[in-house]
Amino acid sequence: ARRAGKSEASEAVQTLCGKMEQLQTTFEGARLRNESFVNEVRRTAAKAFWASRDPRVITDTYFADEPMHAVAARVPRIHPPWWGAFHHRLQQVFAHGHPAEGYLLDELPGLRRQATKLTVEATVAGWWQNNQARWGWFAEAEPHYRMLSLRADKKARELVRWFNATAPGYLTDQAVRVSLQADLTDRLREADPWSVPAPDSRSMLSWGEHGPN
Repeated sequence: ARRAGKSEASEAVQTLCGKMEQLQTTFEGARLRNESFVNEVRRTAAKAFWASRDPRVITDTYFADEPMHAVAARVPRIHPPWWGAFHHRLQQVFAHGHPAEGYLLDELPGLRRQATKLTVEATVAGWWQNNQARWGWFAEAEPHYRMLSLRADKKARELVRWFNATAPGYLTDQAVRVSLQADLTDRLREADPWSVPAPDSRSMLSWGEHGPN
């Protein structure tokens, strides 16, 4: 009616508008009558879904690709209570996000090993696309880098502040960094309950699959 330049809707349009409003009122009444039932069904379905999955979201094997002499591999052996508390806190962090983020974290070492001809970014993006339907994880941004960027600025500032206060020169002086790495390796080797051959200077400073994070 408006396209035709008429100021008033035709009788047919008015009839259809009245019918639409009647149907909307009927639908809203049905929704309100069944709202509590629908909410209960949703809660029941969610509980049934998560009961069939690992509630921990992530396992404690995400540093399993590190060599036996690496810091991340030695800490769980040297101080199991600390490691347990650390892992529990990490689980709590991931419990507030999408569960697939935890599964991606578990998969990352293997995805890095697969990244031969493709870059790590392309490999991770392929894994994400292949598992979108499985996890219902239809994020607009690629998940790995979204995860890393959530607290990137705050994490970077906290790390720089901690290193400058705890190990001055570690971030800026290669000689200081090598000396502190060697000292840390010696201390951990002395406390390690397992007999692990001492690494040479090259492997001591090498990073595992997880990089220098």
